[in-house]
Amino acid sequence: MIMKSRPEKIAAIIPTADRAESLAECLRSLACSLSPVERVLIVDASADRQKTRVAVDGRWPFKMELYESPVRGSAAQRNLALQRLEGENGVLFIDDDAVVEPDCIGKMLEAFGPAVVGVAANISNQPVGRPGLATRVALWLVGGGWSGDPSGRLIGPAVGMWPSGGQSERFLPIEWASTACVLYRRDALPISGFRAFFSGYSLGEDVALSADVRKKGRLIYASEARIIHTSRRTAKPPPYDYGRMEVLNRYYLSRYILERRSLSQRLQFWIWIAWEFLGSLGRLKRSPRSWLANWRGKFSAMFQILKGQADG
Repeated sequence: MIMKSRPEKIAAIIPTADRAESLAECLRSLACSLSPVERVLIVDASADRQKTRVAVDGRWPFKMELYESPVRGSAAQRNLALQRLEGENGVLFIDDDAVVEPDCIGKMLEAFGPAVVGVAANISNQPVGRPGLATRVALWLVGGGWSGDPSGRLIGPAVGMWPSGGQSERFLPIEWASTACVLYRRDALPISGFRAFFSGYSLGEDVALSADVRKKGRLIYASEARIIHTSRRTAKPPPYDYGRMEVLNRYYLSRYILERRSLSQRLQFWIWIAWEFLGSLGRLKRSPRSWLANWRGKFSAMFQILKGQADG
């Protein structure tokens, strides 16, 4: 366990790609923070780099550094910045379309205490409601239990439940943290950063990093540390490729990161896939071609897993 005080020198790491306007908003919010960061490292994978250079140009109350990434992908871009850290003992991962409230970072710092190694912010414009009856049944079937609030838990086959809106607790222990805005102690982060498995547009790299960091200490959700996440459109892979990724990434997280390999846990993985299939049927009428392509990709990944070709 790491038993140290809150980070004092913070570097913010922002991966970006073709969202210069959002990036500028993010930077302005960091400039207005009541608890300032010392450095901001931007890693750009945009097609038009000039737009990013214009967005970051100006006088800022922190040291600004802009790097060009040879590859596109949040995990790889963040790793490039991690290699360039100097004397900072805190790392703020933040998306380029996130806007922090002036006291957000200060509220996150207040959550640090004995054995706390990471603090996640509250995405205030995307409140999560409590799961309905059908979802609660599905969570129960994959090991989530029936009673209690699943907020912040990683249930069964890497089903991440984000804290529900209106949390009464200022600081809530959690099992995973979204990289939309999370502050980590630098000495809790793996030397290699994000795992190489997560390349390009990917899902689950934040869950994998959270699992690695939790080996060093606790993660906390600070309900009063608020951001606005505009969630500007990102170019996703085609539906077929996206469907394959959804299944294969969940399998990787469940089996190799969370090490949920028992027979019952493997069964829970397939139960959750079946639940996702049933839950997706409502989209079939709205977008049949996309739905069919997505599930063709998922079935392709399932066959790969059943044939043992997704291991190793």
